[in-house]
Amino acid sequence: MGVFFFHSQFVLHGMPGATLRGTFSAAASGVSFFFILSGFVLAWSWRPQRKRNFWQDRFARIWPSHAVAWVVATLAVAPLAFRVATIRTLLGAPSMLTLVLVQAWIPSRRWYAAGNAVSWSLSCEAFFYLCFPVVIVVVARARRPWLLLGGAVATSFAVAAVGTSMSSSLGLWWGYYFPLARLPEFVAGVVLARLVGDGRWPRLPLGPVLAIAAAAVFCARWLPYDLLYVVGPLIPLGALVATAAGAELGGGARRLRHPWLIRLGEISFAFYLLHSSVISEGVKRLAWTSRDGVSDSLVAGLFLVAAMAAAWLLNVAVERPMQRLLRARPRTLRQPTGVDTEATVPTGTPPARSTEDTPGPLP
Repeated sequence: MGVFFFHSQFVLHGMPGATLRGTFSAAASGVSFFFILSGFVLAWSWRPQRKRNFWQDRFARIWPSHAVAWVVATLAVAPLAFRVATIRTLLGAPSMLTLVLVQAWIPSRRWYAAGNAVSWSLSCEAFFYLCFPVVIVVVARARRPWLLLGGAVATSFAVAAVGTSMSSSLGLWWGYYFPLARLPEFVAGVVLARLVGDGRWPRLPLGPVLAIAAAAVFCARWLPYDLLYVVGPLIPLGALVATAAGAELGGGARRLRHPWLIRLGEISFAFYLLHSSVISEGVKRLAWTSRDGVSDSLVAGLFLVAAMAAAWLLNVAVERPMQRLLRARPRTLRQPTGVDTEATVPTGTPPARSTEDTPGPLP
């Protein structure tokens, strides 16, 4: 939702005051939350016997919906009549690199924002998935996971510090879009999963931690630009992920189990993929220009409903069927003489079901 409002800023110019728009800008740190949560959930649901099928399952989970959203985004910015220029755009080098999720490695907006611009984060995720089998082993074998967590956070700050010496455009790519620079957030999520699974994460009340995380996102707007979206809210957002998971395991956070919240979690990936196209196409079709706070809010609400409806359709028509078709079939494994536990992060009671593909509450 934070990312949605960030991309709705040009619809909401009629809202009074700059504070609200500044808060929406800081809400782009929701991507950082996503990277942390991704590392946490993948680590929590990891089982060593599944490592042979890991990348196949990741492809089935991410790529089909991404490919559909890639085509939709290209058509959304095309003229109403389908023209040859649209085909050229689809087949151009920047768009093709977006399709195969390597666009974020190139420090040019023409490349990393080609096609469906929001899919730059999937380019980062693809790199994280490539690294995950190594990361999970390192984290599982670490004798001092807290030291690893501190190292991941310190690395994020060091990356931001390097970016301050660059030009504005290059520094933005370096600190925000570059996959290697965002890897520490993913690693932090993996380490947090081990700390929670081992019972090492302190029992903190969820309400105050949530309030601190929200305040950190709000206050980040006053930080230097290079710290705004990533390192500013990094520690509070990581604490929120771990604390919410710990509360769920302890029998608390019952509201997170509400069926509506779980369903919204299930369509959240499709929502992320489509929301920007819905906003840009809606503005174009309505020829919308900002008017006043009430009108702008109503139009943004209309775009929100439309994006959620489109996300539901993509989830039902593409995401679920393609996962059933492409994911590795579970096999009955013989009990090995020695159980490979080198990369099993949580040492507590294993979850009843995998949370790898459902960003709802942990079981």
